Amino acid sequence: MGLSSGRKESPVELPEALKAAKAFHGHLGPNVTIGLRMGRIIVGRLGDTPFSYHIRCFTGKTPPISCVMDGLQLSTPCTVGNGGIEIMECGEARVVALDKTGRTVEVRLRSEISERIEKEYDPKHEETLPLALWEMSEESLFEVREDMG
Repeated sequence: MGLSSGRKESPVELPEALKAAKAFHGHLGPNVTIGLRMGRIIVGRLGDTPFSYHIRCFTGKTPPISCVMDGLQLSTPCTVGNGGIEIMECGEARVVALDKTGRTVEVRLRSEISERIEKEYDPKHEETLPLALWEMSEESLFEVREDMG
C-alpha cells in the first residue's frame, strides 16, 4: 500500500501532516494543503488553545476551494463542529482569525498561487503539487496581515 502508487515520479515520503490530511480528507489536494499551511500561520501567531479564537473562512461550502476548511480543522483548535470556524460564502482562499482581545490575523492565498493550482493540479499525480505547496515559504504562498487590536 504505497502512498505514491501510480505516480511516475520517484516515491517521496509525505510529511506526517500531509498523511493525516489525506486520511481525513480522502485524498491530498492542493486546497487542503493550503488550509494546513494557513492554520499553521494562525497557530504560530495566536496559539493552539481551544476556544481562544474564531476563524472566518471565506471559501464558501463548494469544493474544491472549501477543502481549505479541512486543512484548518486539522491544524488549528477550531472546527466547524465546535463553532470555531464560520463559513463565509465568498469563494476566496482567505481566512481571518480573531482572538478574544481583538487581535486579528488575516491569511490570503496569493493570486499567482491560486492560478498555479488551477493550471497545474493533476489528480492522477495528486501528491506532486500539494507537496510543492507544503515546501514553499509562507511569503511565497500568502499575504499575511496582523492587527494587534
